[in-house]
Amino acid sequence: MTDQLSTDALYLMHLMSCALRDVAPQPLPTDASWDTVYSLALSNSVTTTCAFAAAKAPGIDAAEAKRWRDEVYKNAVRHSVFADERAAIFAAMDAAGLAHLPVKGVVTAQAYPHPEMRWMCDNDFLFGRALPDGTVRVADENDRFELRRIMDGRGYEPETFNELYHDAYQKEPFLNFEPHLRLSYSEDAWGGYYADSWARARRAAGEKGLAYEFSHEDAYLYHVAHMYKHFESSGHGVRGVADEWALLRAWQETMDRPYLDAELAKLGMVDFEADLRSVASAAIDQDACGRVLAGDPEALAPKDAYTVAYMLSSGTYGTLQNQARNWVRDDAAEHGESLARVRYLLHRLFPPTESLLPYYPVLKRAPWLLPAVHLYRLTLRPIQKRAKLRTELSAVMGKNGKEAPPSSK
Repeated sequence: MTDQLSTDALYLMHLMSCALRDVAPQPLPTDASWDTVYSLALSNSVTTTCAFAAAKAPGIDAAEAKRWRDEVYKNAVRHSVFADERAAIFAAMDAAGLAHLPVKGVVTAQAYPHPEMRWMCDNDFLFGRALPDGTVRVADENDRFELRRIMDGRGYEPETFNELYHDAYQKEPFLNFEPHLRLSYSEDAWGGYYADSWARARRAAGEKGLAYEFSHEDAYLYHVAHMYKHFESSGHGVRGVADEWALLRAWQETMDRPYLDAELAKLGMVDFEADLRSVASAAIDQDACGRVLAGDPEALAPKDAYTVAYMLSSGTYGTLQNQARNWVRDDAAEHGESLARVRYLLHRLFPPTESLLPYYPVLKRAPWLLPAVHLYRLTLRPIQKRAKLRTELSAVMGKNGKEAPPSSK
């Protein structure tokens, strides 16, 4: 099954393993190229992780080593600027009575051997209204506008605002913050678990103001749930493997495993989390891909090889092809493959109104324009997005790409 993984892909995973474990890597294989390995790392947002090993690779030339090291230096600057800006935003939120709880990458990065190993693209945080009794309620529209005033005052432009469960703010040269009202969408299979997104929050130890945090167990559970959402929908890149390894390395010894198992059962993610741990152990702790390169083709189990190949092909945030194939795969279990394809096409032609809101916010103010939006999507969009439409149709009809991995549902 390792024939699904090119030599470049195997070497990338070997670099990730060596970087996280702080050991020297093998030389670049003769049938691999630094440009291909670098591009693959870039598409999976792991250049800053792999750089810690790539720059030490035997035989690497100075210019190539500098290319990888520069990614780390730039990311260290991003971490520093984000931290300063985050502190300023949170201080303003404290003054406005808005509680804040960082999630996703900003938390995960602290579990890495070096935080700058983890690429910092944006900062996500949950926010809500702090109440006099010490609890926090889910943010409402007034709270959303209060935060908007804070972000406007700091020079941010809203990329999305007041549409679904999170907003997005950007400021040059690279700052991007995503405040969340909730941790999941109502249509998520596990949405009920986070119906009250503040239920498991606690005041952050050693922090002033209205800073909140999750326990390591609950932060880990949200990491798994967030990965599951992407993996089962459009895919998730191998940065998730590094994240899993880093969190387990930092927290595993002190986490309450019976609690995790019970909560994973509620989420319906027991098997998925076990598979994720298996891949992290094989790919990082055991350096299975490096051992394959060294001449042991059995070092990487077929299931783990398939998962790594799927994740590498997904890129950081997944692909439209994966989304189409996975939707059809899951629906076919109940309706059969042919009908599932028809149902997918109907779903894409006439999606639920809620899923149109981020792209057509006018519907929130004027829902009676829904027929016009459908007409626009059915006439002009296919012309504007012709290549994308062909790719999606090919995936639905099973004419390109590998089969989606077995569902963990």
